[in-house]
Amino acid sequence: MFDQLPPLLEQLKTPDYLHLVLHPVLVHGLLLCGLLTFFCLILRQKGALAVVLILTALCAGAAFPYLTIRTEMIPEIQLSQSGQLASEIEGVTTAFSKVVWIYYAISGLAFLAAATLPLKKKVWVPLTILTICATLYGAGLAACYHLRESRIYHPNIESTGQILDLNTPLTPSTVPPGQEIPSPSAATSNTP
Repeated sequence: MFDQLPPLLEQLKTPDYLHLVLHPVLVHGLLLCGLLTFFCLILRQKGALAVVLILTALCAGAAFPYLTIRTEMIPEIQLSQSGQLASEIEGVTTAFSKVVWIYYAISGLAFLAAATLPLKKKVWVPLTILTICATLYGAGLAACYHLRESRIYHPNIESTGQILDLNTPLTPSTVPPGQEIPSPSAATSNTP
């Protein structure tokens, strides 16, 4: 593992890979921060709450470098895809750029909640609750964009040509949970 560390560090310096590393911070980082903030609020641990709120602000703030790097990388990413998929990649970036303000708001709200912790008035409680709700919403929104983009690169998730619309609910599978999906190539055998 340690022999792979220098090539990994070199790849982190390239925008091709760095924007791929930053996106999970918006999904997993914000989800974890939202849950930790909730538990710190319930347990009334102000020190831990301050740390988690600052971490939340940093995770939400990762939207800026992510979008900046991704926007710069769009032409190179599109060169590796077909026409329709290339336009969908640009569409995901454009759609995300329209909602990036949500992550800036989460970052500001988390910093504000952390700054009000030392005050005698309990202004930090509603601010922290609002931060938790916004953080979990932001993590879910980032996960939706991640799913939309995953469908571009992984045709096994959804067939090529079907573009996920975030306003359309996903249809459930017709196979009941716990049952295997029948293989179309499986031959039926007539056993006595």
